[in-house]
This record gives sequence, C-alpha cells and structure tokens, in this order.
Amino acid sequence: ICDDTQIVVIDATLKDAHGDFILEKVAALYADIWILALCRGKRQVERARLIDNADVLRSPFDWQFLAQRCYWQAERLTLTRQNRDQAAALVEAAGVISNQNSRFKKQEHYETITGLPSRKRCTQLVERGMSSVATGRGSLATAVVGFARINLIVEAMGQAHADRLIAGISERLTACLAE
Repeated sequence: ICDDTQIVVIDATLKDAHGDFILEKVAALYADIWILALCRGKRQVERARLIDNADVLRSPFDWQFLAQRCYWQAERLTLTRQNRDQAAALVEAAGVISNQNSRFKKQEHYETITGLPSRKRCTQLVERGMSSVATGRGSLATAVVGFARINLIVEAMGQAHADRLIAGISERLTACLAE
C-alpha cells in the first residue's frame, strides 16, 4: 500500500487465518482507493471484478505493464486532487465574486460615503411611499437637502475632508429621522 498515491496491489489468492480472501477485506477497508488485483485463475478474476474499485491483472504478470499502470493511476489521482483543489479555489472565488456583486448592488442603491439612498433608490422609495399614501395604508414625508457649495470645501480642504463632512451630516440626519 502506498499512502501517497493511494494504490493497493494485492495477490488475489491471499487468505487470512480464517480462510477469507484478503482482497475483499482490503477493498472494504480502502473503499476510496484503487486496487489492482493480481489474479492467477478464472475464479479469482470473477471475484475481483465484483469489487468496484479494483482492476484485474491476470497471470502471467507483465511487471512493466503493472509499473506503468500504477504510474498512470498515481497521475490520475494527483490530477483528481488538483481538480479538487481547483474546484475549492473556484468555489472560494465564486464566493468572493458574489460578495462583490452584493457590494456593487448595495452601492447601486446607497451612496458610498453617506450610506443614504442613492437618487435611483430614493425615487423608488418615494414612489412606494406615494402608492401607500394613495391606497390609504401609510403616510409620507420627504426632505431634500442640497450641498450647493460643497465644491468650495473640496477646493479648500480636499476631497477626503469634504467626504468626512458629508458623512457626518448624513449621520446627524439619520439620527434625527430615527427620533
């Protein structure tokens, strides 16, 4: 048994102390790995073919073929592991993309700096509020706040300072609305 590549090469004629064939026990014990059963007769071949994860090599054995077959299986198992690793990486990447997509959708509906609804989202909310008022299921109040001279702050103190100022104003407005 080679743990690295998970390949078992076993003589199908071997029996344990109770007279049971070791091939079946090994196959049950190592269900996830590839087994190459070395068979000398027809009955051994038939028994080995009943095992899902076993291939048969019939006597007389071609040891060069056996070595090549083990090499191929080891390559296949390595590629399978790499595929699993790649699949895991793809799942992780899909999660990152999904998170980014959620962030982009949120940015579509809310201003990045202030956290307040964007113009598009604000329009949707006002329309929903107006339809609620029209059906008699609610009331609506709106406030429009403009920053006509914010460009003067940007020019004098820089964009970062203006962004902090706008964020502070939005926090205060939100706090007032919560009351």
